[in-house]
Amino acid sequence: MRTTVQRIRFTTTGWMETPGFMLGLPHRHNVPIPAVVAICEKSNGTIVLVDAGWSAEECRRPSSIGLAHQHILGVRVQPQQDVASQMRRAGLDPHRVTTIIATHLHLDHIGGAVDFPNAEIIAAHNEVTEAYRSSWMKGYRRKDLECLRRLRPVRLSPMPLLGFSHSFELDEEITLLDTHGHTSGHLAVAIRQGSTLWIHGGDVAYQHRELSSGSLCPLSQFLAHDRACARVAQRRLYRCGQEHPHVRVVLSHDAQGFATLPALDEQMP
Repeated sequence: MRTTVQRIRFTTTGWMETPGFMLGLPHRHNVPIPAVVAICEKSNGTIVLVDAGWSAEECRRPSSIGLAHQHILGVRVQPQQDVASQMRRAGLDPHRVTTIIATHLHLDHIGGAVDFPNAEIIAAHNEVTEAYRSSWMKGYRRKDLECLRRLRPVRLSPMPLLGFSHSFELDEEITLLDTHGHTSGHLAVAIRQGSTLWIHGGDVAYQHRELSSGSLCPLSQFLAHDRACARVAQRRLYRCGQEHPHVRVVLSHDAQGFATLPALDEQMP
């Protein structure tokens, strides 16, 4: 019997803050931004996550994120805001999580993977290579990589899909799309749920207005591994959303977009 995605919901493990001008806004005061995690329930009872946010330990003790990262990212978390705790409150057993797809391996996207020790973590091969080579200043942490004992690097193939040049079909419902630029192995994740195709775009852009503007905001420019490739990824994701009415684009750090998503529970900054 074919396994399908029965339900998809979204949450965030706390919030972060960044100056508005870094997002291209005309002010300097801090703006709260989420770290959006997708929870995909499948018909065979398993659950797939896209990204994992912060861990239970990091939500309970924010200093464990690292004082430098905590300050730079403006992390605002509280106990039991991790994905596993939120799933339990929503009646979902975290042990059902068999797969975590990482849009990329930055600490705010993969720290919570440690709370799902039985899950396979999937990331692009280039991303894994870059993560092991990079310093903490690039947003990677060695301790996250050491916790990923079931890490599965995948190589995308030159199979165009939805305007993206390379892709990897994980199963009949979930496909990985090449959106490198923010990092060398950044992925977008396309998830088919009935007539809707959700595309979790990770950090391709920080807000939907950045996608439509056709230019990188200061934060995207500052953090991009390759600015030219980041612009290409943005154009492709924007065109995909415009040309295919059944596509819904999700961005990791867009607070306004997050407010419109089907929620695991109510989240307020």
